[in-house]
Amino acid sequence: MVHPLTHVGEAIHNRLGSLGLDWEILDDAFTFGLEEASTCTDRDAGFCKGVMLYSRLGRRLQERLSRFDWIGGRPHNQQCVWSLHAGVRVLHVTGNVETGNPDPSAQVAPERPGGSARRDLILMNAQRSLFDELDPGSGFRELKTWFLLYRMGKSSLRSELSYTENLSDDGGGISWSERIILPEVPLPAGLGMGDDRWAFDHIASK
Repeated sequence: MVHPLTHVGEAIHNRLGSLGLDWEILDDAFTFGLEEASTCTDRDAGFCKGVMLYSRLGRRLQERLSRFDWIGGRPHNQQCVWSLHAGVRVLHVTGNVETGNPDPSAQVAPERPGGSARRDLILMNAQRSLFDELDPGSGFRELKTWFLLYRMGKSSLRSELSYTENLSDDGGGISWSERIILPEVPLPAGLGMGDDRWAFDHIASK
Protein backbone atom coordinates (compact mmCIF):
# COMPACT_ATOMS: atom_id res chain seq x y z
CA MET A 1 0.00 0.00 0.00
CA VAL A 2 1.38 3.42 -0.98
CA HIS A 3 0.87 5.99 1.75
CA PRO A 4 -0.15 9.55 0.83
CA LEU A 5 2.17 12.51 1.10
CA THR A 6 1.05 14.09 4.38
CA HIS A 7 1.66 17.70 5.47
CA VAL A 8 1.43 18.63 9.15
CA GLY A 9 2.42 21.56 11.38
CA GLU A 10 4.11 24.54 9.76
CA ALA A 11 4.44 22.67 6.46
CA ILE A 12 0.73 23.12 5.77
CA HIS A 13 1.06 26.87 5.18
CA ASN A 14 3.37 26.64 2.18
CA ARG A 15 1.29 23.87 0.65
CA LEU A 16 -1.96 25.78 1.11
CA GLY A 17 -0.30 28.86 -0.40
CA SER A 18 0.68 26.89 -3.49
CA LEU A 19 -3.04 26.11 -3.96
CA GLY A 20 -4.08 29.75 -3.64
CA LEU A 21 -5.39 29.23 -0.10
CA ASP A 22 -4.37 30.09 3.45
CA TRP A 23 -5.34 28.74 6.85
CA GLU A 24 -6.82 32.05 8.06
CA ILE A 25 -9.55 31.87 5.41
CA LEU A 26 -10.35 28.22 6.13
CA ASP A 27 -10.32 28.83 9.89
CA ASP A 28 -12.70 31.78 9.49
CA ALA A 29 -15.08 29.71 7.34
CA PHE A 30 -15.12 26.85 9.84
CA THR A 31 -15.63 29.25 12.77
CA PHE A 32 -18.49 31.02 11.00
CA GLY A 33 -20.18 27.72 10.18
CA LEU A 34 -19.81 26.46 13.75
CA GLU A 35 -21.20 29.66 15.23
CA GLU A 36 -24.23 29.45 12.94
CA ALA A 37 -24.72 25.78 13.80
CA SER A 38 -24.66 26.66 17.51
CA THR A 39 -27.86 28.67 17.07
CA CYS A 40 -29.81 25.43 16.51
CA THR A 41 -31.73 24.18 19.53
CA ASP A 42 -33.61 21.05 20.52
CA ARG A 43 -36.67 22.61 18.90
CA ASP A 44 -35.04 22.52 15.47
CA ALA A 45 -34.98 19.47 13.22
CA GLY A 46 -32.38 16.95 14.27
CA PHE A 47 -30.29 17.61 11.18
CA CYS A 48 -30.22 21.39 11.71
CA LYS A 49 -26.67 21.64 13.06
CA GLY A 50 -25.10 19.56 10.33
CA VAL A 51 -26.97 21.30 7.52
CA MET A 52 -26.28 24.76 8.97
CA LEU A 53 -22.57 24.03 9.27
CA TYR A 54 -22.36 22.68 5.71
CA SER A 55 -24.31 25.58 4.21
CA ARG A 56 -22.61 28.40 6.11
CA LEU A 57 -19.16 26.91 5.60
CA GLY A 58 -19.75 26.91 1.85
CA ARG A 59 -21.16 30.44 1.92
CA ARG A 60 -18.21 31.84 3.89
CA LEU A 61 -15.67 30.17 1.61
CA GLN A 62 -17.34 31.84 -1.37
CA GLU A 63 -17.47 35.23 0.37
CA ARG A 64 -13.83 35.19 1.47
CA LEU A 65 -12.35 33.70 -1.70
CA SER A 66 -14.35 35.76 -4.20
CA ARG A 67 -12.00 38.72 -3.66
CA PHE A 68 -9.22 36.49 -5.03
CA ASP A 69 -11.27 35.61 -8.14
CA TRP A 70 -12.50 32.26 -6.85
CA ILE A 71 -15.97 31.17 -7.98
CA GLY A 72 -18.66 29.30 -6.06
CA GLY A 73 -21.39 27.01 -7.36
CA ARG A 74 -22.78 23.50 -7.62
CA PRO A 75 -21.37 21.83 -10.76
CA HIS A 76 -22.24 18.14 -10.79
CA ASN A 77 -24.61 19.03 -7.89
CA GLN A 78 -21.56 19.25 -5.61
CA GLN A 79 -21.25 22.53 -3.67
CA CYS A 80 -17.71 23.84 -4.09
CA VAL A 81 -15.44 26.79 -4.83
CA TRP A 82 -12.83 26.91 -7.59
CA SER A 83 -10.08 29.07 -9.02
CA LEU A 84 -9.31 28.90 -12.73
CA HIS A 85 -5.97 30.63 -12.16
CA ALA A 86 -4.86 28.29 -9.36
CA GLY A 87 -6.36 25.29 -11.12
CA VAL A 88 -8.01 24.14 -7.90
CA ARG A 89 -11.55 23.09 -6.96
CA VAL A 90 -12.39 22.60 -3.26
CA LEU A 91 -15.34 20.36 -2.39
CA HIS A 92 -16.31 20.39 1.30
CA VAL A 93 -17.88 17.29 2.82
CA THR A 94 -18.26 15.65 6.23
CA GLY A 95 -15.49 13.12 6.80
CA ASN A 96 -15.47 9.82 8.65
CA VAL A 97 -14.03 9.26 12.12
CA GLU A 98 -10.46 9.02 10.75
CA THR A 99 -10.58 12.60 9.42
CA GLY A 100 -7.66 14.67 10.67
CA ASN A 101 -5.63 11.65 11.76
CA PRO A 102 -2.03 12.23 10.55
CA ASP A 103 -1.20 8.54 10.60
CA PRO A 104 -0.30 7.69 6.96
CA SER A 105 -2.29 4.45 7.25
CA ALA A 106 -5.50 6.19 8.39
CA GLN A 107 -8.54 5.13 6.34
CA VAL A 108 -9.94 8.62 5.74
CA ALA A 109 -13.01 9.02 3.54
CA PRO A 110 -16.18 11.13 3.20
CA GLU A 111 -18.79 10.01 5.71
CA ARG A 112 -21.33 9.27 2.98
CA PRO A 113 -20.92 7.97 -0.57
CA GLY A 114 -21.03 10.74 -3.15
CA GLY A 115 -22.52 8.79 -6.02
CA SER A 116 -21.44 8.94 -9.63
CA ALA A 117 -20.90 12.72 -9.62
CA ARG A 118 -18.19 12.52 -6.97
CA ARG A 119 -16.61 9.46 -8.58
CA ASP A 120 -16.47 11.33 -11.90
CA LEU A 121 -14.69 14.27 -10.26
CA ILE A 122 -12.10 11.91 -8.84
CA LEU A 123 -11.58 10.04 -12.09
CA MET A 124 -11.41 13.16 -14.23
CA ASN A 125 -9.95 15.56 -11.65
CA ALA A 126 -10.39 18.21 -14.29
CA GLN A 127 -13.38 19.88 -15.85
CA ARG A 128 -12.13 20.32 -19.36
CA SER A 129 -15.39 21.78 -20.65
CA LEU A 130 -14.64 25.00 -18.75
CA PHE A 131 -11.58 25.54 -20.93
CA ASP A 132 -13.01 24.85 -24.38
CA GLU A 133 -13.28 28.54 -25.26
CA LEU A 134 -10.21 29.81 -23.42
CA ASP A 135 -7.12 31.08 -25.17
CA PRO A 136 -4.25 28.63 -24.51
CA GLY A 137 -2.14 31.60 -23.38
CA SER A 138 -4.70 32.86 -20.86
CA GLY A 139 -2.91 31.32 -17.88
CA PHE A 140 -5.92 29.25 -16.82
CA ARG A 141 -5.23 25.70 -15.72
CA GLU A 142 -7.22 22.51 -15.54
CA LEU A 143 -9.06 22.11 -12.25
CA LYS A 144 -7.84 19.59 -9.69
CA THR A 145 -10.49 18.60 -7.15
CA TRP A 146 -9.44 18.67 -3.49
CA PHE A 147 -11.70 17.46 -0.67
CA LEU A 148 -12.08 19.64 2.43
CA LEU A 149 -13.08 16.95 4.94
CA TYR A 150 -14.29 17.94 8.41
CA ARG A 151 -15.46 16.03 11.46
CA MET A 152 -16.96 17.04 14.81
CA GLY A 153 -15.43 16.00 18.10
CA LYS A 154 -16.74 16.73 21.58
CA SER A 155 -14.77 19.96 21.87
CA SER A 156 -13.26 20.68 18.45
CA LEU A 157 -13.63 20.29 14.71
CA ARG A 158 -10.83 18.43 12.97
CA SER A 159 -10.25 18.67 9.24
CA GLU A 160 -7.94 18.10 6.32
CA LEU A 161 -7.63 19.11 2.67
CA SER A 162 -6.93 15.99 0.63
CA TYR A 163 -6.40 15.03 -2.99
CA THR A 164 -6.63 11.90 -5.10
CA GLU A 165 -6.75 10.84 -8.72
CA ASN A 166 -7.80 7.27 -8.03
CA LEU A 167 -10.57 5.34 -6.36
CA SER A 168 -9.49 2.48 -4.13
CA ASP A 169 -9.07 -0.96 -5.63
CA ASP A 170 -12.61 -1.99 -4.71
CA GLY A 171 -14.04 1.19 -6.25
CA GLY A 172 -15.90 2.07 -3.07
CA GLY A 173 -13.47 4.18 -1.08
CA ILE A 174 -10.78 6.71 -1.79
CA SER A 175 -7.03 6.20 -2.05
CA TRP A 176 -5.48 9.58 -1.22
CA SER A 177 -2.38 10.89 -2.97
CA GLU A 178 -1.85 13.86 -0.66
CA ARG A 179 -3.27 15.09 2.65
CA ILE A 180 -2.92 18.46 4.39
CA ILE A 181 -3.80 18.01 8.08
CA LEU A 182 -5.34 21.27 9.32
CA PRO A 183 -5.34 22.64 12.89
CA GLU A 184 -8.30 21.83 15.11
CA VAL A 185 -10.99 24.50 15.54
CA PRO A 186 -12.63 24.80 19.00
CA LEU A 187 -16.41 24.33 19.09
CA PRO A 188 -18.53 27.21 20.41
CA ALA A 189 -19.85 26.78 23.95
CA GLY A 190 -22.84 24.49 24.07
CA LEU A 191 -22.30 22.98 20.63
CA GLY A 192 -22.00 19.24 21.13
CA MET A 193 -22.61 17.33 17.93
CA GLY A 194 -19.77 14.91 17.44
CA ASP A 195 -17.72 12.11 18.88
CA ASP A 196 -14.30 11.57 20.36
CA ARG A 197 -13.67 8.16 18.77
CA TRP A 198 -10.28 9.33 17.63
CA ALA A 199 -8.28 7.04 15.42
CA PHE A 200 -5.34 8.53 17.31
CA ASP A 201 -6.13 6.20 20.20
CA HIS A 202 -4.26 3.33 18.56
CA ILE A 203 -1.26 5.59 17.88
CA ALA A 204 -0.95 6.57 21.53
CA SER A 205 -0.98 2.92 22.55
CA LYS A 206 1.98 1.98 20.34
